[in-house]
Amino acid sequence: MRINKLLFPLTLLLVGLVYWGFFYFRGSPAIAHGDWVKEQVYLDTLRFVVQHFQMPWAWDKPFYHGANLFMANPEVVFTPDVLLLRWLTNGQFFYLHHCILYALGFFFIDKIAQEARWRTSVYVFVFLLFNFNGYITSHISEGHFQWTGYYLIPAFLYFLYKSSCAEQHKPAEIFAGCILGALFANGSFHIAIWLSLFTTFLFVFERKAWVKLVVILTVGYGLGAFRVMPALAYFSTAPTTGMQSGYTDVSLLLNAFTQLRAHGFGASTTQGWWEYSLYIGFTGFFLLVVGVTRYLLIESKHNRLNYRWVLATVLMFLLSLGNTWGVLATFQLPFGSIERLSSRFIVIPFLLCVLVSGCAINNVLADVRRQRAEIFLYVLVMFVGIDLFYQLLNWSLIATELASSGPQDIPTIALADTAVIGYKLTVKLAWLMSAVAAATSYLYVRRTQPLHASKFR
Repeated sequence: MRINKLLFPLTLLLVGLVYWGFFYFRGSPAIAHGDWVKEQVYLDTLRFVVQHFQMPWAWDKPFYHGANLFMANPEVVFTPDVLLLRWLTNGQFFYLHHCILYALGFFFIDKIAQEARWRTSVYVFVFLLFNFNGYITSHISEGHFQWTGYYLIPAFLYFLYKSSCAEQHKPAEIFAGCILGALFANGSFHIAIWLSLFTTFLFVFERKAWVKLVVILTVGYGLGAFRVMPALAYFSTAPTTGMQSGYTDVSLLLNAFTQLRAHGFGASTTQGWWEYSLYIGFTGFFLLVVGVTRYLLIESKHNRLNYRWVLATVLMFLLSLGNTWGVLATFQLPFGSIERLSSRFIVIPFLLCVLVSGCAINNVLADVRRQRAEIFLYVLVMFVGIDLFYQLLNWSLIATELASSGPQDIPTIALADTAVIGYKLTVKLAWLMSAVAAATSYLYVRRTQPLHASKFR
């Protein structure tokens, strides 16, 4: 059965909106545990700014990571929807902002599905694994609100794929760079750094592609200059010594995919389980492995395998293991000390595996041409959905709040009356650079031809 181009995607979109509404508001949590405390303070500050039209240069005392320079904090959300804080509560904004990013991610998953002509069962499989896996659910549950930028990863990969397929310079690089800029604006600087690393691995080994690499990073970091420059200049970073490791052994990695752990699990790990979880259940993991294996075999057999993508994916995966990144960071890499939890790198390989698995399973269904095969896949996908529903019960905000120390007090932190002149000039210059980058990118795209490149298979 083929995908209905309108009704079915809208139905799935609605399912996700309901899912995340249940996630945020089930049991009326205070949303004041873990990192949600600092997120509440961030929004309280932004609301004051919106209401009083005051520039938020700095708090009157240090708050997070010993910093008080608010405009230098790279993880505060600075997207246009913060203007709605004038009317919304923090909880309402958390949900609305999440839904906006979720909808953007859904749009690009749908775009890939339409280009690859996925069958309905495959579409549902990828939809479940992408939107409700343990990685995104547990990170958001712990209060990593910047992880809403996770939903922009498929958009970046989509334009990166278009760019890698094109022989000449195309607007795809500009669009990919714009996604990086949007991630910086969202406070998702971690995700922007991971995608920058992946892009470097993808293009650096082919000299002809260096221009694409430079364009993507220049546009991305140019648009994100208003977050990057003040952060590099004034925001404190962690030392490179004693950095936390990634996945320490195969058992931990397999458990991350298949074991439904609660918030409190972590006695045998160096971090809370939210830093390791990739939960998709045994059925989901089985389908993922089968799909990826078949994809690699078939593409290799027909000499269609893009080894640059495979190499970049493998390198990102290796960085998420052991203490690899901790050792590399001692060489003073740019942003090296920021990424102290290298297990997070695995999200890029994971999402690529989800996408290629969907393509491979879809090709199997097309080759078999039997209704029984798709019915069997529907049954397996149903089990995946059941597993992920139980994860929702374990990682909804109320569940995490009860499993942790309970709701905490939200501190009230006022804005300072003054700030250092040099700091103000740095921030203003950074915002000017981002404005110039935005105008230049817009004019370039207007002058170029519409985007045309290979479709997803």
